[in-house]
Amino acid sequence: MSQATTYAFEREHVGNVLTAGWADTDAPINWPNDELAGFPTDADGNHTLPTPTGDRTNPARWLSLEFDYRAVTRASFDGDVQIDGVVMIGVHVEIGVGDGKLREMVDDLVAIFEGADTEGLQFLEPQPELPEYIGDDWYTRQLSIPFVRFQND
Repeated sequence: MSQATTYAFEREHVGNVLTAGWADTDAPINWPNDELAGFPTDADGNHTLPTPTGDRTNPARWLSLEFDYRAVTRASFDGDVQIDGVVMIGVHVEIGVGDGKLREMVDDLVAIFEGADTEGLQFLEPQPELPEYIGDDWYTRQLSIPFVRFQND
């Protein structure tokens, strides 16, 4: 069976894995180019960042999601294709909360993608990156999750 090599294919299946496993309803997911989940919007329908709460026990937090392809290569003489990509999840908490909440969220995401191979997508070892500050309000880590998919033609 042939599977499409499209951004929409991977986005759908990565989205299904993430939304099925992400239980923190106070941390909306900002999806690329559309609202697949309930991210706050303004009166014009544009995404808006959550408002910092100043509450260290229940801080404002959110995720941003994107993915890209690293390589698409021929995998056999029959025309099979190997698609290598990476899911990039930005994990954002308001400044002043400390690294603990951020690491807890990263751990939750790692658990979601461990063993979540689906629809021909195989997720590889998640790779958390160093934290950074975004503007005056947000402390961020990116979690990169490589994936591979074989397309049989």
